[in-house]
Formats: sequence, structure tokens, C-alpha cells
Amino acid sequence: MFVRVIFTDLTASPFDNRVSSAFAYSAARKENIVMKSDGLQIRSYCYCLDCASAMLKVLLKGQNINAYNISNPDSIITIRQMAEILAKSGGVELIHEEAAEEEKKGFNPMSNSSLESGKLIGLGWHGCFDAETGLDHTVKILKSVV
Repeated sequence: MFVRVIFTDLTASPFDNRVSSAFAYSAARKENIVMKSDGLQIRSYCYCLDCASAMLKVLLKGQNINAYNISNPDSIITIRQMAEILAKSGGVELIHEEAAEEEKKGFNPMSNSSLESGKLIGLGWHGCFDAETGLDHTVKILKSVV
């Protein structure tokens, strides 16, 4: 079986400007999270251990010439929900500010970027971490390195 894995959003650094990474690092550093939109855009998040188990499931049970989205349906949330969870995990405030016009140019215009995971679930995979648990674990891990 030939497997092509496309990794997106699997790594984060303190210099990453994606909201998921930037907000998680802010929470870990005990800095208030600053959100510059209404945060109603929907995104798929998948905790790293769930991602790893999903990849193994696809390698072991997946069919040739098929694509499988790795997405946990229990972790499809809005950016606002993500920010609220991270703020709570870090013990910080969620602050809303108006974005400058230049900042708005860098925003992702898609209102729903969630991934459909039916084929993966059809292989018998299920996630173990919902969004709140996964994001809380992420902040705890980042606190040990920032």
C-alpha cells in the first residue's frame, strides 16, 4: 500500500502566527489572549495522540487509492470556543480588539474549514480527546517549555 501523508498544523513554535499556536503559547506564558475577529469561523482540531492513532489506523486498515481526513468530530469548534478554552486553561483573559486593515489581509476567509472524518471513523477509529481536553493538555505541555 502506498500512503501519502500530508501534515498540516502538526507543529507549533513560539513564532507561529496561526491563531491556534499563538493563543496556546499566550495562555502558557500567562499572557491574555487577544482575539481580533468575532471568532465564528469553524475549524477542525485534533490532539497529537489522536492524530497519531488515526494515522496508524489508516496504515493498518485503510484502502489503497483513498484519502482519509484526520479530524476528530469532537474537536470541531469555532475559533472563539478555542480561545475561550485556552484562556481558561491558562488562567488568562480573552480580550477582543479591532484588527488593523493590514492584519485583516492575513485572515483566512473561509468560515468553515472543518474536515469530514466519516471514512476514518468507518475504519473503526475514534478520538480519545475532545477539544477541551486536548487544548488543556497542550497548554500544560507548553508551560513546561516556555
